[in-house]
Amino acid sequence: MNAGKRIAAMLCLLISVETYATEAVATLAASSAREASAPRIVGSSILFTYSFGDTSEGRIHTVLAAFEHEAFRAQHAFQRNEQGVFVYLLPVPQNMDRLVYRIVVDGIWTTDPANPSTITDRWGVALSTFDLPTETRRPTSLPVVDSDGTVRFILDTTPGSNVALVGSFNGWDPFLTPMTEMSPGEYVRELALGPGEHMYYFLVNGQRLPDPMNRDRRRNRSGQFISVVVLPR
Repeated sequence: MNAGKRIAAMLCLLISVETYATEAVATLAASSAREASAPRIVGSSILFTYSFGDTSEGRIHTVLAAFEHEAFRAQHAFQRNEQGVFVYLLPVPQNMDRLVYRIVVDGIWTTDPANPSTITDRWGVALSTFDLPTETRRPTSLPVVDSDGTVRFILDTTPGSNVALVGSFNGWDPFLTPMTEMSPGEYVRELALGPGEHMYYFLVNGQRLPDPMNRDRRRNRSGQFISVVVLPR
């Protein structure tokens, strides 16, 4: 294999790993959701949730989502997680400022009760909306390294999770460096690290997760992916 093909193969591998990591973040958030909340972006997807509460125990329900940009023709099925919450992950649409949607609960069309943001169309029908954030609201890659050597680690995952930062800089201790939930689902930790290479991963409710926003990663001796951040000397 020549150098060009090797580089192409490595790029394909990096893209595949990044895609897997971002999908893992979204899947984890969906599977661990304990209550319905307004839509939010997790990884490269938008998480929608719906809950019937305790009254739904033992009953069979269907929950679907329909979107204006699809002319409300397609209906996307929610799945019920182990906590009894119905969840649906929609890949973040490109070149859109706002999602307009309705949900279909046991055959009845309605707005999303967990989302207070609504509009009314020209026929007087209430529709739920979700404004898509612009790309400038968050760096395109993480962690953020400041000129003074401070590194800001950020992870978006399920609100109320137990999230820790585990790495070569803390002896791979899963308890030493907890992350703080600065806003619902956004976990942050800042560390002053020295020059050189530092390896790390996130621990989310006991599950290992490489940084989905950091393309620089490698396998450890056990074959698991870990993330890498390098500070200039």
